[in-house]
Amino acid sequence: MKQAVQSDGSSSTQLDPLQQSFTRWLFRAYLDLGPVPVEAPHHLHGLDFGIHALMEDTAYPRIQSALNPSFRDALVQETGLAQYNIKSPSELPSSLRQPRWTFMCEQIQSFESLSSLSQVRLAWLLGKLCLQDFLLELVPEIGAEQVASSNENASLAYLRAYSRCRLNIDDAANPYSLDEFKEIALHAPPGIARIDAHYQMISQSVKARGDLTAADYWQEKHLQAIESSRSEIDEFNHLLVMSRYHRVGGFLPQMRKDVEGVVREMDLAEQYALALPRRSEPERIAADEMLYPVYESRTKEALWLEDFDLAEERALKTVALSPYDARAWLHLGQVYCDRENPEDALRAYLRAVRLAPPGAEIAWFMAGQCYEALDDLESACNSYLASLQTDPLGLSAVEQLVEVSQRLGHSAIFRWAQGRLEQLQQRVEGLPEDQAEPYKLFAKPGGLSAERQEHS
Repeated sequence: MKQAVQSDGSSSTQLDPLQQSFTRWLFRAYLDLGPVPVEAPHHLHGLDFGIHALMEDTAYPRIQSALNPSFRDALVQETGLAQYNIKSPSELPSSLRQPRWTFMCEQIQSFESLSSLSQVRLAWLLGKLCLQDFLLELVPEIGAEQVASSNENASLAYLRAYSRCRLNIDDAANPYSLDEFKEIALHAPPGIARIDAHYQMISQSVKARGDLTAADYWQEKHLQAIESSRSEIDEFNHLLVMSRYHRVGGFLPQMRKDVEGVVREMDLAEQYALALPRRSEPERIAADEMLYPVYESRTKEALWLEDFDLAEERALKTVALSPYDARAWLHLGQVYCDRENPEDALRAYLRAVRLAPPGAEIAWFMAGQCYEALDDLESACNSYLASLQTDPLGLSAVEQLVEVSQRLGHSAIFRWAQGRLEQLQQRVEGLPEDQAEPYKLFAKPGGLSAERQEHS
């Protein structure tokens, strides 16, 4: 705490601004690389491991979870800390920097003289900080010949491609092509970058394109990349990439409506994740972080199979693995919605609101849906307004707000929402429709009704 002298000469205690709200405290590392709470979501531990690896010049377990630049924008908006709205680490005033942030800036200034491995570690850290624009400025373009020359060059090329992909997810106007990962997959030497690039080829062939032929082709190459790189990665990372290989592989039989094939692949993904060693606290965190998306995917698998008891069991496991991650509560809320249990769904969505970002706009919208199901229209109205406060472009939220405000007789809200709806409808005309996730894209087994398939 600091003592501030007031105009009358007395003193008052000033709290650290980053301690003044739970959200600021929990996500502080994104703002100044301050301490990461033990209970923090896994992506925050990715920041912590990243700066430790850079400062100590040693390897730390890989944290897979990473967020888009829009998360950083949402965090600044949620916390009200406009002074942390930066695009480059050097833009943060010296008075706001923690020692770890200062060290990172020093490494950036001497980037060209760093060892190739330190360059990779610094680039990973910048990506985890959601500073992808700056990463692209710092790391030069790397051609196929350079990619083939070393694992470090291949990793830097991968991080450039991954940054462009993340930026494109936020805004389709940002340039990106899947061929960027394809070039790395084709030219990288045996090692983690080769494996990662193959994983992106199979993952994006499924999620972004729904291309089963390409998915089959790249999944075979994916396994070859893992096998050819076995001597280049340690046992922990081998188990990690094998779990990930089978998890993404579960999409292929799902696209074919092969139930047994999906279960077989996901069983293997879970077995490899459970086999990850936990010999240290960093390994425990990284092992939990790899198990989390397995149970997340297995929850979707159970919903696809309409086994709602199993879906709830698995969703509760994701919450147990990362209880302060809003995304875990969003998934649990969806399970309760599918179970037509609005009371428990509402509780889950309100927990997600408390822990956001990311996902505050989704959590508020779904809370509104739950309140409507519970015939509490005033609370539903408040929820849709809160959703639009977080995401002013939320078309679904404003559509529901028009309906609810009209039913409640809130004329001013209705007129505003109706005008806003017209603006948003004009904005989206001609824009391509977002493609659903794979588990939503393909018909379910067992002759599910069209309405149920659409909303599953």
